[in-house]
Amino acid sequence: MDVMIDLETLGTRPDAKILQIGAVFFEAKPRGKILNDKTFNKYCKIQDNLGSADHDTLAFWLKQVAGNKAHPMVLGLVEKAELMNDVLADLLAWPLQFGVTWGEVDT
Repeated sequence: MDVMIDLETLGTRPDAKILQIGAVFFEAKPRGKILNDKTFNKYCKIQDNLGSADHDTLAFWLKQVAGNKAHPMVLGLVEKAELMNDVLADLLAWPLQFGVTWGEVDT
């Protein structure tokens, strides 16, 4: 089983603040299959996590809308954001709920 991890950040610098961590298990072979029932998605409190913030990137996210509502990223940051240490602890524990350890996962 393989894992793909996606980070949404407040910029492109290596030290950019992390807004969201997403991950999904998938089978790369034979034809590739995303295992949608095995996903990870957490939002990180901006003020909690170290790093730089690009003003233009922040402005971009704040301007995003979905229909007549705020973009899911903005809603996630407002309603669901957690401390970075908690998000990382959850990410480390995430494979265990499927009987897999990080040592058994291809990334």
